[in-house]
Amino acid sequence: MGRTALEFDLPPAENLDPIEVRRLIARYIHSQAKGYTRDFQARMEASVDGILRLGALDGDKVAVLRTAAKGAAKALASNPITNFENWARGSLQNVAPVDLPARLKLINTPRFASHEPSEVPPVWTSALERILTPEHKNAWDAECAAVKQWNSDTKISILLSEIDRLVLLTAEKRAVLREILTPLLVEYEQDLDGMFSTGWHLQGYTSTLPLALFTDEALAPVLGTEEITKLRSRIPGGYEGMLENLKSNRKARLKAERDSARK
Repeated sequence: MGRTALEFDLPPAENLDPIEVRRLIARYIHSQAKGYTRDFQARMEASVDGILRLGALDGDKVAVLRTAAKGAAKALASNPITNFENWARGSLQNVAPVDLPARLKLINTPRFASHEPSEVPPVWTSALERILTPEHKNAWDAECAAVKQWNSDTKISILLSEIDRLVLLTAEKRAVLREILTPLLVEYEQDLDGMFSTGWHLQGYTSTLPLALFTDEALAPVLGTEEITKLRSRIPGGYEGMLENLKSNRKARLKAERDSARK
């Protein structure tokens, strides 16, 4: 969540009537929705560039691939935009007209991630199947897998560094703790990304939240009671509710993946 830079000028508060209030909220939602679309378009364009880096394609195929990338970006942005719009209307519906401009100036806008079960829209995967040779497709799949693994390893390493900052770890303890943390973090990684943002591990407030997933018994082979207590003290306040939401989101994601696989 971060302070929002508005893409339009705010009118004087005294000039706002109910119609202007609705229009102003709609402009705020529209401006943020454009940001989501731009972000996903940039991601998909980077994928196109990555594919072309691995092997050249005919001009017509490149055009088809870029069109598919735009469609995929729109599909990926759909859920986050809907979730953001629901949040925005719920947050602003009871704000008095005279207070709305000031509220928008100071508003901290959350970032909602995509909750597509596979994170890869069919319009994109079908285009890859049609356009790429098996060798080109295998090379791209391998690169995607390597990037995903690197991202996961980075998140685990940052969490270990945060633990090491609080309770000094020997190299042996660090290696054992990595083995303990990795399976559960990988299991919940997509849900953590979806609940907070893909940069949750870089934020002081959320970087230690995954520790709440582990029982004291799971950490006991590596850490003493005082060390575990010290780590628990760094978990964000109110984490119980966040943890329940995280588990609920994971359950819903797994159900959606199963339902998608049956189709």
